[in-house]
Amino acid sequence: MKKISKSELTSYLFCPNKYFLTYVKKIRQPTTEAMLSGTRMHNVFEKFFDVCYGVEPNNWDKLIKTDELNDIEKRQVGFFLQQEKFRFEELCKAGRERDYYPIMREKHLESDTLGLKGYIDRVDVFVKGKEVTLVEYKTGGKIDLTGIRRELSFYKLLWDDQRGADDGVATQFLLINPKLETYHYMKAYGRSVKAVEKQIEKLRCALDNDDFPRKPHERKCAACGMCRYVEELDLSNI
Repeated sequence: MKKISKSELTSYLFCPNKYFLTYVKKIRQPTTEAMLSGTRMHNVFEKFFDVCYGVEPNNWDKLIKTDELNDIEKRQVGFFLQQEKFRFEELCKAGRERDYYPIMREKHLESDTLGLKGYIDRVDVFVKGKEVTLVEYKTGGKIDLTGIRRELSFYKLLWDDQRGADDGVATQFLLINPKLETYHYMKAYGRSVKAVEKQIEKLRCALDNDDFPRKPHERKCAACGMCRYVEELDLSNI
């Protein structure tokens, strides 16, 4: 069974033809500065937990090198540290200091049973040994909570199948978007997971039937640009 990633499902739901061009024909659009900035921020947030153990929160800002970051990225780091200090302090008040540190970061999981794969940004303890919080980092200029819930429900399927029995099932999600100064917790609903399962099945049917129609939408097409990119490369005959 082909293993489907969260990015593949998101691309297919956005536009089946974009999925076809990107994942079947392997056409990749040029990397943008926004993508590069997002990667830099992900790296900063991940590496922070490599060095923060045992360091007083008031000194956390000294742990992150910001020389190569622009002003917007530096503000994002500041907001991230502010919110993480608050999370740490709240856990300390509850006598749960050790639960501050993530169970896993940038964890790659694959499920032969479900035919899914993906990298989860971060997994936090929610109820020790029983429940976890799946964390997603975003750095875009707007928030699509429906899309975020779908992506994290996808990861819940994968996590519960592969790690739920050992580390606890995913019962909560956390969206972190420091660019928009957002730390947003969401409960993991079963109905959202079932909706994702149906969407995954729809993608599998499209793959079986080679059915990837273009769905023109003025705003979506303007934001995507894939078809225009293909035309500019004179690849329209694919």
